[in-house]
Amino acid sequence: MLTLALWDGKSLLPCDCSLHRENKKNRYRLTAGEIKNQFHRERPGNSCGRERFDELDMEKPYMALSMLKRAVKRGIYASYVLMDSWFVTDEMLKGIRKIRHGMLHVTGICKMDKRKFTVNGKEYNSHTLIKMNETRRKSVHASRKFNSTYIPVSAEYKEMPVKLFYIKYKNAKNWTLPLTADLSLSFVKTMELYQIRRSIEVMFKECKQYLRPGKAQNTDFYGQIADVSLTLITYLILTLQKRFQSYETLGEIFRHTQTEMLERTLCERILDVFLKILEQLLEILSIDVDEAVQKIMTDDNAAERILCLLNAVTLLNTNDNYVKMAYG
Repeated sequence: MLTLALWDGKSLLPCDCSLHRENKKNRYRLTAGEIKNQFHRERPGNSCGRERFDELDMEKPYMALSMLKRAVKRGIYASYVLMDSWFVTDEMLKGIRKIRHGMLHVTGICKMDKRKFTVNGKEYNSHTLIKMNETRRKSVHASRKFNSTYIPVSAEYKEMPVKLFYIKYKNAKNWTLPLTADLSLSFVKTMELYQIRRSIEVMFKECKQYLRPGKAQNTDFYGQIADVSLTLITYLILTLQKRFQSYETLGEIFRHTQTEMLERTLCERILDVFLKILEQLLEILSIDVDEAVQKIMTDDNAAERILCLLNAVTLLNTNDNYVKMAYG
């Protein structure tokens, strides 16, 4: 399953997904008997199910670009596209940068293979660039935050400007290559951004642990699509519920009602003082409190007078709130 998710700074929200299968040349890693016994049905060419079925054999980079375009078209915007080394290719980077005239930057881990980068008009692979800069003191920097050393290199990758950070963690034998298309990013900011991508792995783990995607025993492909869709929708609802209840809404409610809560507390305190004064007065007059309350409850005239007094206090409190709202 290929998944596109949006990180808004607090929560990871799944936006789109597609299912893929093994290569047809390998017979989808199925035996001849398994292929023969597979469920088959007619799928109209203009149906959503047919569109999903056709995605099974599409390349994942192509589908990733399609998801990004759909998301932007529907008003889901972001600043960076975070992806692992499997997706960091020149075609992928160029395709992303073409979306809305370069509104999306790319940050990801690049493979340390034979691909070449252009530096000062000459092409070098990653191993050559490391050897060229590893012995230069000015080129090698240390990062306490990430407990590593790194070499920043400004280069071009297939005529596209990129910034490379060759990083070697403490006690590590090999170098790692974070790459970003945003030339203004520092090493620390690039690493902080890429660390956000790990949240999608947490999402996969939580879905597998609690929502059990892929466990549906439906033999129809439509049933499998429904299973995955319901899993992501459920995860989205649970994420928003947790966010609203635990992170934002309670605090927002408290901030909006803080003044009202304090005013109510003050009114309750005044009422307590009033009741204590009344109780002391009844004791001075040698009047039993329970008998006085009973007489008040049975005397309609006395009850109406007390009700008018309480209404007056409430009206005064309301007018005071109005003044605070008007001039506050």
